[in-house]
Amino acid sequence: MRTSKKSIYNLAIQQILKLIWDYGPISRVDLGKISGYSKSTITKNCDAMIAQGIIKEESILKDGIVSKRTNLVINQNYAIVAGVELGAASCCVGISDFSGKLISKKNFVIDYDSGPETILDTIISSIKNQIIPYSDKTFLGIGMGVPSPVDFERGVAVHPSFMPGWHNYPVKKYLQDTMGCDVYVDNEVHSMALGENYISEDLKSSNLLFIKAGFGIGSGILIDGNIYRGSTGMGGNIGHITIDNNANLCKCGKKGCLESVVGGDALISLAEKELAGGVQSRLSEQLNSNGKLIVKDIYNAFKAGDPLSSQIIQDAGKTLGRTVGKMVVFLDPDSVIIGGDLSDFGSPLISSVYQGILEESSQWLSRDFIVRKSLNSKDVGMIGSAILCIDQLIQHKILS
Repeated sequence: MRTSKKSIYNLAIQQILKLIWDYGPISRVDLGKISGYSKSTITKNCDAMIAQGIIKEESILKDGIVSKRTNLVINQNYAIVAGVELGAASCCVGISDFSGKLISKKNFVIDYDSGPETILDTIISSIKNQIIPYSDKTFLGIGMGVPSPVDFERGVAVHPSFMPGWHNYPVKKYLQDTMGCDVYVDNEVHSMALGENYISEDLKSSNLLFIKAGFGIGSGILIDGNIYRGSTGMGGNIGHITIDNNANLCKCGKKGCLESVVGGDALISLAEKELAGGVQSRLSEQLNSNGKLIVKDIYNAFKAGDPLSSQIIQDAGKTLGRTVGKMVVFLDPDSVIIGGDLSDFGSPLISSVYQGILEESSQWLSRDFIVRKSLNSKDVGMIGSAILCIDQLIQHKILS
């Protein structure tokens, strides 16, 4: 079968745009080296994209002197997109420019018992309100992360462990039909991994394992900077790996899932059980006053030096780390990044996770291996969802 000149041109311009997105700021010379395209092909395609406003040239500053040479970058003013992170009890909706930089954001509480349409309508309303000040910009799409395994092609949640009514609900189609734009739905921790890769200059295009530790436990896997979803979207579903000799009942119906051992609800149950057994703790006052505990109570007691809270967090971190360590042996990532609400416990939790990882994989870790907290745990999922949208638009829509 013969390939037309037009299809070759389209392939070249798509590849060049993706390289600018992945590696920019980047010079035309370096584009030619990476892509293998000739100088004339690089020039022709870059000039065309500059004329359309998709990319732009930036001057290079060296030692305070402006060079005659320029670099190419994505034009942040080309369009705007929305990034949505749907969490266990709240939702974050942000608007970003076309470079992925947030220019607006809103957070609100959600109740999954209200059903998917009510929540999606609230998200739509938030997006519409936030883009009003940017009416001079083209709104191109929505990226959304949900706390569930996702069928990425169909844009639906698959067997979420909570979220009644969301299994196979047409999230992508509902948002597309209502907003009239492209929509991309993924697991929230996949989005977080993308967001961390974007905001961390030292992790660009790396092999990264992002762990979300909150009420749910999940992981996002980046291989050479690209999300690994697996064949059905279940890739990274670490929360439902079972822990030996543990009978905690998980929301998914199994016993001993990691999420049922170190997730937020599990830590609350453990604290309440210890208090019922007579252990002395600052938490007793909160439990007696409110009749139940919340994770924030454990956090406050932990910060005040409460021994029970400290032990719970250290044990949870080490248990999480042992499971992550098994993944590290298999995946050989450059770094493990911890995000989610439990990452707010800071260095003691991160250190315990690292100790657990060492127990499972110390002899296989490189000298440069990193374990650290997310640089922006509160916004990383929202940022990553925007990046997901931009990445998909660049690969499949902008020049098609």
